[in-house]
Amino acid sequence: MLLLAGAILLISGSIPANSDWLDALSDTVPLPVIELSHLTASLTGLLLLFLARGIRLRIDAAWYGSLVLLGLGVATSLLKGFDWREALVLLTILLLMLPTRSYFQRHSSLLRMNLPLVAHSVSAPRIRLRPLAVPRHLS
Repeated sequence: MLLLAGAILLISGSIPANSDWLDALSDTVPLPVIELSHLTASLTGLLLLFLARGIRLRIDAAWYGSLVLLGLGVATSLLKGFDWREALVLLTILLLMLPTRSYFQRHSSLLRMNLPLVAHSVSAPRIRLRPLAVPRHLS
């Protein structure tokens, strides 16, 4: 279901909004907010695609993140052109996920992640910088 929600948000973020709804929405919402909601919807869709694997593995952080992103997806769907059908699909997926909390027993945390030694060496390389040498003709 998250793959569907992510795909909906990604595809609708690249399609222009309905001009009738956009005209009505632009009277109450500033244009930069509408444009930002298109970008936010696309990023939310991409993150939902990534979280689909965590949901498949029954990781609790993926469940919490999916609820947050689905709620954000509903808000951005309404802000980017009052696409109520898209918002309704995302809200339905969100409501279907709410009672499934007990199935997500695998705990995870970004703060407690054990990274292998290779990941530490790649993510935080230690570089020794030597002082810049001054050419002899300038000294």
